Amino acid sequence: LITHEYTHVLQLDKASGAPRVMRHIFGRFPLLFPGNFQPTLFLEGLAVYNETDAARGVGRGQGAQYGMMMRAEVDSGVRPYDQVTMTGVSFWPGGTLPYLYGVNFYQYVAQRYGEPTPYRLVDNYSHQIVPFLTNMNLDHVLDADDVEDIWRDFGDFLRESYRATPGVGTGEALVQGVRLTHYGYRTASPVAADDGSVYFIRQDAYHAPAVMRWRAGDITRVADIYATPARLDWNRHAGLLLSRPEVCDDYDFYFDLYRIDPADGDVTRLTHCARYHNAAWSPDGTAIVASRLDGAHSSLVLLNGSGELQTTLWDAEDGAILGALDWSPDGTSIVASVWRRHRGWAIELFDPGTHRWRVLALQRDASQPRFTPDGRAVLFTSAQGGVFNLRRVDIADGTSVTLTRVRSGAFAPAQAPDGTLFYIGYSAEGFDLHSLPAVEALHEPVGLVEHAGMHAAPSVAPVETTAVRDYSPWASLTPRYWFPELAIGPDQGLLGVSTSGQDSLGIHGYAADVHHEFVHNLNGGDFIYTFSDRFQFALGRSHEFSDTSDNKYLSRIRRKDAAEFVASYPLLSATAHALDVDAGLHREHDHDVYANIALTPPPVGAAEFSSTVAGIRLAWNNAHRWPVSVSPNDGRRVQLIAETGRGLPGDFPGNAYRMDWNEYLRTGRESVLKLRYTEAYATRDAEPYVLGGTRDTGAGTLLQNFVFGQRGFALRGYPDGAFSGYRMRIEGLAWQVPILHPERGFITVPFGLHQLSAQVFVERGSAWNEGGSPARYYNSVGLEADAALNLLYLLNFNLGLGVAHGTSPGGEDQLYVRLTLPY
Repeated sequence: LITHEYTHVLQLDKASGAPRVMRHIFGRFPLLFPGNFQPTLFLEGLAVYNETDAARGVGRGQGAQYGMMMRAEVDSGVRPYDQVTMTGVSFWPGGTLPYLYGVNFYQYVAQRYGEPTPYRLVDNYSHQIVPFLTNMNLDHVLDADDVEDIWRDFGDFLRESYRATPGVGTGEALVQGVRLTHYGYRTASPVAADDGSVYFIRQDAYHAPAVMRWRAGDITRVADIYATPARLDWNRHAGLLLSRPEVCDDYDFYFDLYRIDPADGDVTRLTHCARYHNAAWSPDGTAIVASRLDGAHSSLVLLNGSGELQTTLWDAEDGAILGALDWSPDGTSIVASVWRRHRGWAIELFDPGTHRWRVLALQRDASQPRFTPDGRAVLFTSAQGGVFNLRRVDIADGTSVTLTRVRSGAFAPAQAPDGTLFYIGYSAEGFDLHSLPAVEALHEPVGLVEHAGMHAAPSVAPVETTAVRDYSPWASLTPRYWFPELAIGPDQGLLGVSTSGQDSLGIHGYAADVHHEFVHNLNGGDFIYTFSDRFQFALGRSHEFSDTSDNKYLSRIRRKDAAEFVASYPLLSATAHALDVDAGLHREHDHDVYANIALTPPPVGAAEFSSTVAGIRLAWNNAHRWPVSVSPNDGRRVQLIAETGRGLPGDFPGNAYRMDWNEYLRTGRESVLKLRYTEAYATRDAEPYVLGGTRDTGAGTLLQNFVFGQRGFALRGYPDGAFSGYRMRIEGLAWQVPILHPERGFITVPFGLHQLSAQVFVERGSAWNEGGSPARYYNSVGLEADAALNLLYLLNFNLGLGVAHGTSPGGEDQLYVRLTLPY
């Protein structure tokens, strides 16, 4: 880990030539760090390449897992260069792509062009003053015509390197099961029940992670669990036992235990903030044994059936770590995967009576043990021979046999009463449930026994450490980047920059946007600061340009200054839902800064006003957006807001109330039906609501983070500010569907498209002053295309292009662009 991260420090900081000279003049200006401006492939790839030491058996570049994944990639087809250079790829293996392909690419470069060449790529790029010329660097150092030729040669290298399956000799056939599911991604943790059912975890990136039941080819959902990694156990008396992460004390993820009734999917939480990573029922279902990991300390504990701690059976010594475990059918022993220093993972048997461990299987990366139904043997998986295969060890005599001979990997074995083996197999789509009849298993004796894991680390000279000091955020709070802003239109021109940052612990965070409108010499911008997700302070200055009715001339420029302070507190924090309460103070001041008196007639002066309100908000959210989603789905976001200006300085001392309800209904694997309802009411001495235009007040700027004081709301298909009143209602219905999911970019230009979707919408709204309903609603329809884009290899953002048509009097055709940046 230290080698990996320190490689990033050296590579990203390295500069020579012009960038190095210019740093002496301008300091650590972001554009003077050439290493930052290249695909993640070349950053993470080099770090994994450096962390890998085949002689010591450490690093992902020599491990069975990355070998498994790349064999599957080769079998499925080597991915194109313009896909693996993008961040934010959602299809499997997602964020692992730059690591996996990157380390293999550097290994290819070292073998094809010589050991020093990976570092020559870094040296040559470090003097690059023009960013993103990665392809030119490859062409120059590797003496190739273009990057496509290099990638084709790299593909040939991969196909040759991963053509053979480790441990499979000439003429030997593969022995692997039948694929029962096609979820991919992270399907995990199968357990076989007495009635022929197999329970497992589905995590397919389209839906909420869930416990599923397979039986005779039929698959049904038992219960959503929302968070992974998760592990299952089953008992005929007690049902399903689940260990999964849950939010603890608002900020932390700790593993807790849950009982799930397989008949009705009812979920009961057994523990709170307990750190039980793995657990198993006793044979009679009245007790639980669990591995507890607190920091770097492992222990084996005994709980009753309700999850209450009874006693500690064993405390780890010398840094030993407990993994997955199981309780024997006769209740006399516990099996677990145990990691010990200088040895790695092995399968060990624990005697609750003597509190002693006995090694059953010492093989490379041995893990995920499960007793056979008769209790005479233990099934497990190990990478003995270079591939994760299923093994079985006899408890009486310790003999081990291999049960599968797969090309990719086989994990988490579970045996049904009829002898059928169920396990998790791997493909280029991820992990899925497989089955293998017992009569088809190999029963091949395990050959050479290897030490499972890293060899002793080389000795290092002692280093002198400095005195411990209190943490200070200031050194890491300085801005790390800037992004330009440019806007040019009739009678206006704007130039500005934006930036953001946070300290190392993420306690303090900020974002800033400053700009200058140089036609009328106006300054504006936004600033937002957050402290530990508890407090937020924001302020901003914006200018609204108004034209004459025929849109030929600028008539007025109106300035809005706004500031807000909000304190937040989570009432409920969980992976499935959240309930928060916010309280704050909001201040605004609006006035004209320009009026075009040359017009005939001149514009009528608009009133100057200020407003200060104190408010409280209650917000509920149980809508989730999964990796391969076009929108949040399967849930709702609801907020209730109450504000008052009583006793506060300003021109609007009244009260205002608002409810926003957004409901998301899945209509397919990705498509979503979105319903919106907004209702607002203000007293006559409060600031009225304004309706119209294509965006809410502050949308597209940092001010969209304001909680209180919002009075301007979009109603697409009608002019900005078309309707005003002390009561306001908006109803909307939108259906969003996927169109393309290419995950592709351009080779020569750092720009790519992740996903393209479209939504058709209808909405209506009105603002009025008296009564429970308006005299009439104003309707609109529209269509919007939404593109999830990748820019400069690293920046992912959404761009929406829409057209709206107001179908009621006063309606118009509007074309709009919506840009969502990762603030």
